[in-house]
Amino acid sequence: MTSATRNTLIVLGIILLVVGYFAFQAIMHPATVTNESPAAAAFAHSSSTDTFTDFSGNPANLDQHLGTVIVAHAWASWVPTSPQSLQDLQRLQTEFETQSVTVLAINRGEPLRTARSFLDSLNITTLRLIADDDDQYFTNVGGRTMPETIFYDQNGEIVHHARTMLTMPELRMYTRQAIAATEGNNETLDNIEFP
Repeated sequence: MTSATRNTLIVLGIILLVVGYFAFQAIMHPATVTNESPAAAAFAHSSSTDTFTDFSGNPANLDQHLGTVIVAHAWASWVPTSPQSLQDLQRLQTEFETQSVTVLAINRGEPLRTARSFLDSLNITTLRLIADDDDQYFTNVGGRTMPETIFYDQNGEIVHHARTMLTMPELRMYTRQAIAATEGNNETLDNIEFP
């Protein structure tokens, strides 16, 4: 066996392992789950020390956004889909700016300088940027994969939890569902810390 053949077999073996891993993950953890994440109960029982800030260092919590539909997106610069996801979310924020929709881009514990540099390279300027230094949000919502995007209605109830990158049509569809779902919810997330 030549060294070129051996190297080709090694590369093919690695590719098969990677594909097998992702296939296993897709089977064991469906990409999109509706209403699986904890809503009011999880945040009500979160530690009073759970704190979030925006990228300017100001406190951020759910009370600031109740009354609007919230699209919360967990991201990090090391996630390959983050550039496209963040650009799509910025478009979504612009498209729905007159319909009481707040898009929160929640960074998963990266140094602020790293996150800011990444956002500057993408020209991301209109999203509400949240620094989650301790990765509390991702933990509180039962995060498993990246990216994860959660759509909350105006009362703070989860309408949809996506565990995969969403296309623009999907972002629009789930945002509209969250707008439509506001009526009929009985439970709200009053006085609960949240980005």
